[in-house]
Amino acid sequence: MIKILDKIFVFSLIAFLTLGALLVFSQLAGLLFQQGEFIIKVNDLLAEPAIILSAVAGVLGFIIPAIKNRTSNILTEEEIEEQLLETRHSKVNA
Repeated sequence: MIKILDKIFVFSLIAFLTLGALLVFSQLAGLLFQQGEFIIKVNDLLAEPAIILSAVAGVLGFIIPAIKNRTSNILTEEEIEEQLLETRHSKVNA
């Protein structure tokens, strides 16, 4: 599941950065050529998908490390027994 989320994160990150750059440079071109209608159309076409993709990337960028930390902190039964034995030995030796 983490691998799938990582791939979605990378895709959404690259896509929103690409759309954002395309939006800015297109608006700059419209400004240089004094084409106000072009600027508005580009904004209407690219702004919403770029915002949605940036939101997806932001949420996944927050969630993925939390999931990785949670799964890495899960102990096996052997590890739990080992920690209990270490605790008992430290109490006996104290």
